[in-house]
Amino acid sequence: MSRTCFRFFTITDYEAEEQWLQDMFKKGWKLVRVRFQCLYTFEQTEPADMVVRLEYSDVPLQNRPDYEVLLKDYGWECLYAGMGWNYFAKPREAAAAENELFTDDASRLAMIQKIFQKRYLALFLLLIFLIIPALITTGFEQGLHASLLSWLVLAGIYVLTLSYCGAGFRRLLKKYDLKLDMTPSIRGLLVCAGIAVVSLLILIAAYLAGGAFRDFWTAALPWVLLGIGMLALTIYTTGGNVAEK
Repeated sequence: MSRTCFRFFTITDYEAEEQWLQDMFKKGWKLVRVRFQCLYTFEQTEPADMVVRLEYSDVPLQNRPDYEVLLKDYGWECLYAGMGWNYFAKPREAAAAENELFTDDASRLAMIQKIFQKRYLALFLLLIFLIIPALITTGFEQGLHASLLSWLVLAGIYVLTLSYCGAGFRRLLKKYDLKLDMTPSIRGLLVCAGIAVVSLLILIAAYLAGGAFRDFWTAALPWVLLGIGMLALTIYTTGGNVAEK
């Protein structure tokens, strides 16, 4: 017998996701599939006290046979692999260190940070390269209707999700007594500030030039600045290197 449950976890909620899957094991339900990162399919099994751990990798597990064999030697079973995520489980052992995939907390949070940078930056690029051309084509004034509102809703969801995950990431840093070396982020934020200044200078030049050039930049600038703001938020939230305090 199988069952499917709907649950949504962000990448910084991985501990809650692992705990939920462990609780499902205790109730006699073993994970076999995850779809859309929110639909979990389980098969009925004998109740067991299992440890569940999540791992993310750009390289599919089937392309790392030596790593998979190593994990099996340590008792880990791959429940499901997809979308870069690997779900592993093993019977709980008395020694806490034997129940962990990662050797230290910094490695685990570095993994979360890598997902953050890849997935959210990709979403940022998608929004910017769709929003700006669409609204410049129709013109800022003509775009102030349903299509504009839909893009604004998407942008709002992105910002809220990113802010939530950013807060969760910093909560994890505090929990495990880690820190971020923000030097890379500061450089990125300075680049964003430079782009914003250049955009404003171009707008001033456009007003002085007048005509179609002015109309184009009047329409485009709000979205350029919105894009720069999203990029800055992404850099600030996900930049830096995880390190011990």
